Amino acid sequence: MGNLITTFSAVGNYADSCSNEYSAILTRGNETLSRVEEMYYEVQADSERLAQQIMRGRQMLDEIQLKVEKYQALMEDAAAEVDRCDAEIDYVLSHPIQKTYTDENGNDYTVEEIDEAALAAAERARAQAQAIYEQYRAKYEEASAIMYEVSITVSRFEQIKHGIDAVAQSIQADIFEIKKYINAIENESNYNLTTIQGALDSIGAYLASKPIYMPAGANFSDYSGSAGSSEGGGSSGSNVGVDSTDSVDSKGGRLSKIFGKKNSVEKSLKGVEHRPIKTASADRTEEQIINEVSGGDMTEGSCSSLAFAYAGNKAGYVVYDFRDGQSRSVFSSRDTIKHIATLEGVKSTIEVGTNDGVCAERLMSKMEPGKEYYMATGRHAAVVRLKPDGGYQYLELQSEISSDNGWQPLTQRALYERFGCDDGHKTEWSNYLIQIDSLKGNTEFLNLLGYINTDKSAQVKGGSGHVR
Repeated sequence: MGNLITTFSAVGNYADSCSNEYSAILTRGNETLSRVEEMYYEVQADSERLAQQIMRGRQMLDEIQLKVEKYQALMEDAAAEVDRCDAEIDYVLSHPIQKTYTDENGNDYTVEEIDEAALAAAERARAQAQAIYEQYRAKYEEASAIMYEVSITVSRFEQIKHGIDAVAQSIQADIFEIKKYINAIENESNYNLTTIQGALDSIGAYLASKPIYMPAGANFSDYSGSAGSSEGGGSSGSNVGVDSTDSVDSKGGRLSKIFGKKNSVEKSLKGVEHRPIKTASADRTEEQIINEVSGGDMTEGSCSSLAFAYAGNKAGYVVYDFRDGQSRSVFSSRDTIKHIATLEGVKSTIEVGTNDGVCAERLMSKMEPGKEYYMATGRHAAVVRLKPDGGYQYLELQSEISSDNGWQPLTQRALYERFGCDDGHKTEWSNYLIQIDSLKGNTEFLNLLGYINTDKSAQVKGGSGHVR
C-alpha cells in the first residue's frame, strides 16, 4: 500500500509539472498571438488610410476630368473661331473692292483695291480669337498635366495598398495557424491531464476502499476521505473543452477532489454571486441576441456558460456571461451539464463512448429541423441546429471579430478543429445534446442562470480575446 501511495503522490507531482509546462506554452502562444494580431490591426489601419487617400484621389480625378473636358470644348470653339477669322481674311484679300478716281485731266477711272477697313477688322477679330484659344489651350494643358499626376499617384497608392493587403492576408493566415496551434496544445493538454486524472482516480478509488497505512510524518488529511466518481475520464470538474487548467487546481496544484465526494451544483457554486435574470423589456431578433451575448473571449474559455446564456436570452430573459472564475468552471463541468440535462421536463440525449466523432454524429442524428440545441462534445460546447435543407450549423459566440460570430457550418472539420473531438479516448466520455426550448420551462435552470448572469460592463471580453 505504501508503494501505491508513493505512486499516487508521484503521479500527482507529474500532473503539476505537466500543467505548469502546458500553461507556460499556452502563455507564450497567446502572447505571440496578441503581438501578431496587433501587427495585423496596424497593417489594416494603414490599408484603410490608403483606401481613403485613393478614394479622395479618384474624386479629384473626376473633378479634373470635368475641367479637362470643359477646357477642351472651349479650346475647340476658339480654334473654330480662329479658322472662321482666317476664312474672313482670305475672303477680304480675294475680293477687292472697286474704287473710281478722277485724273488730272478730269477723266474718271476705276481700280480694284483691298478693303483695308474690312481687313483690319478681320485681323483684329482673328487676333482676339487666337488669344482666347491660347488661353484655353494653356488651361487645358495644365488640367491634363494635373490629371496625369493625380492618376499616377492614385495608381501608385493602389499598388502599395495591394501589397499591404497581401501582407495583411499573410498575417491573417499566420493568426489562423497560431490559433490552431494553441487549440491543439489545449486539446493535448486536456487529453493528457485527463488521462493522468483517470490514473489518479483509479488509484484513489482503490486506496479509498482499503485501510490506509500512512508513511511516518504524513498528514491524515492528505489521504483521508472517500473516492469521488468522475465522468468522461476526468475529474468531477473536468472542462468541456476550453482550457487545460480546469483539470487541475486553479492555482496550478494537484488534480482536485480526488478523494472528495462529488459536490452538488449548488455546493460548487457556493461563494459565486447570484444575479437574478430579468425579463427582456422588448422582443429581440436572433441577430440582436447574438450581438449582445458574443465577443472576443478573454476568459479561460466560456463556451459552455455562453451557450446556456444564449438559451436564457432565447427564453425571453436578459443574460450576459463572460464572468470567468468559479462560475465559468462550474458550468463547464460535465457534472453540471449532466445535472441540467436531467432536470425535470428537459429534453436531452446523452451518448457515452471513446470516439467523440461517432458520439457527436449520433447526437446530430437525433436533432429535429428548426430546433436549437446545446451540444457538448470533445472539448467544446455550443448551440447547434439542423436547417430545413439538411445542413448542420453551430453558433460561434467567442470570436473577437464580430462578423465571425453567428451561425457557422457544422462539418466534420469543425467537429475536430473547433470542438476538439478525439477518436481514441482511453476511457469513455459523455456527450450531451439538450433541446434549448425545453430549458425555458424549468425554474431551476432559470435560477442557475443567475450564477452565469454578469453585469454588462463587467464582461471579460474584448478585442484581445479569441475563440476558445
